[in-house]
Amino acid sequence: MTKRIDWIDGLRGIACLGVFVYHFLRYTFPATYDGNAENIKVFNSEVVCSNNPLAFIVNGNFYVCLFFLISAFVLSLQVIDKQNKKDIAVMLFKRYPRLALPVTIIGIISFVVGKLLLFVGFDAQIPAQSLNVIQLIKELLFDTWFIGSENVLSVFWMLSILFYGSFITIIIGLMISNIQEFKKQMVILLICSIFISLINFYYLSYAFGIFMAFIYVNKKKEIESMVNNKSATKTVIIVVLSVICIILSGYPSMLLYPSSDLAAFDSGIYKFLEILPANLYYKSHIFHILGAFLLFVIVLCSKSVQRFLSKKIFLFLGRISFSLFIIHKLVLYIVFPIIYKLGSNPVNYLIYSIIFFVISTVIVILLSWIFNKYVENTCNKITNYIVNKLFYKY
Repeated sequence: MTKRIDWIDGLRGIACLGVFVYHFLRYTFPATYDGNAENIKVFNSEVVCSNNPLAFIVNGNFYVCLFFLISAFVLSLQVIDKQNKKDIAVMLFKRYPRLALPVTIIGIISFVVGKLLLFVGFDAQIPAQSLNVIQLIKELLFDTWFIGSENVLSVFWMLSILFYGSFITIIIGLMISNIQEFKKQMVILLICSIFISLINFYYLSYAFGIFMAFIYVNKKKEIESMVNNKSATKTVIIVVLSVICIILSGYPSMLLYPSSDLAAFDSGIYKFLEILPANLYYKSHIFHILGAFLLFVIVLCSKSVQRFLSKKIFLFLGRISFSLFIIHKLVLYIVFPIIYKLGSNPVNYLIYSIIFFVISTVIVILLSWIFNKYVENTCNKITNYIVNKLFYKY
């Protein structure tokens, strides 16, 4: 059985925390996202942040791509580790209930909270509050997963990609794991990668995750040698890769949308990329996917970074990462209107933003821990019980 990799959990925890911070900044200080001077809340430098490589620290789309890549990596290792077809069938069968049960509970909570807040005169503009019960059930059981709807919570847009990406990973992983020669495995993976990226560019994250999993399994000696290598050459290579990673990961998410107003980016460092074809210039997720891939490679080659990511705080964040991801936006929907109401001037706005950021972080992490421990784990136990009854009765 494949040994659990601590630094993977730590990296996943950072990815989900990064999405939370991104959403807080995007809505509290919108100019940091869209570069529009009219949306400046406190500092002119907010616009600079919208077109600066260092924005990778809070670039949510980059962290989503990283999360997809990590998911594919972990699932691929599980596929490689499985010994029979029944185990693979179980993996496929478990994906929907394993993801859908906790998401459904959060969706119902969002619906109830939204309706109650409206009843007392507080409109947090939670998407679920505009639905009726029938619509809510349809959204949670079908549309969110098979269509990619975000009518319950806006952050749910990526759940269909996570869902389909899981199946893509398991199927491709099973296909190439049955091929003995590594080069042939990579050829098949390349062909599959081209195909799935034409369906949705985000699936390229899964292709990179699968690729890294098979590298990790088939090139263990080479990886160990690289990790233990302390030469100056390796240090230079990692520094260069880190710089490229930062530039790619900081690519403005606003450019994901062809309808974006690009005037704010005319003087930024990414201006030179206008020489690219429009269909690539507006595909910011390809840059974020490549950035996520480079970050993964850097971590894979650095023992010190792996050791850092294996610290208890990051392992904890990794453990509650999925709960954190599906919960945090509901908390922020409630927090944002309060900040806007109290922040009557730039000074007050900044003070209340800082205060509520700290409060929101504590609340989100606490709720995620409770939800993971008592709800998500229970849902997993129910899923495992049903699966065992269906597949392993005899």
